[in-house]
Amino acid sequence: MIFITLGSQMFQFNRLLKALDEQVAEGKITDELFAQIGASDYKPRNFKYKGFLNRDEFAEWQGKAENKVPVTVNIEGTNSMSNKKKKLCFAASSGGHFEQIIMLKPLMEKYDSFLITEKTIYNTEIIGVKMYYLRQVNRKEFIFPIEMIVNSIKSFAVFIKEKPDIVITTGVLAMVPICLIAKLFGKKLIYIESFAKVNSANETGKLMYKFADQFYVQWPQMKKIYPKAIYLGGIY
Repeated sequence: MIFITLGSQMFQFNRLLKALDEQVAEGKITDELFAQIGASDYKPRNFKYKGFLNRDEFAEWQGKAENKVPVTVNIEGTNSMSNKKKKLCFAASSGGHFEQIIMLKPLMEKYDSFLITEKTIYNTEIIGVKMYYLRQVNRKEFIFPIEMIVNSIKSFAVFIKEKPDIVITTGVLAMVPICLIAKLFGKKLIYIESFAKVNSANETGKLMYKFADQFYVQWPQMKKIYPKAIYLGGIY
């Protein structure tokens, strides 16, 4: 069972929904699929959906899908620290990127972990996980450069305090500083390209592809864009 959640903010993912609809119609996706489509205008014809789920509905659908997480991040293969307890930093901006990173909660619980995300009006607290918050950024805003400088300072402070061995991120912009800081200090970086990127790349992905020790994509056709990427399925 595949549960797609496109966030609770007023962003649209019409191209992704259309691509999923076509994949189901062509028989390329055979699992049961349900989507929270949020503010998207496109209405799927070949799978069930709802605009916004309440807390109980979300928990119900998540419960149906939680036993299937095809993307298995290879932590032990990142370096020779197999006999040492690693500390993991999970990093994701708000919306769908955050919802994708929390699908890795079983991995968070297995290791000493903390999570960095953007501060929004929505509750993003995860029970049992240490949280740090950065400013929400938008490259189109005039103060974008200032916000990135502030986030870089905050990210550096968190890095020095926590000293993670590995950074795992689903992007995007606000998470670039912590990723580059980790590489600067010789730590490992794992990047998971967004489920929303079906046949095109985003700018953060293009940048992180140059630095990531492991780079995952969630659609097989994305390997045409990222030839060295790892494809193991979707995170949902």
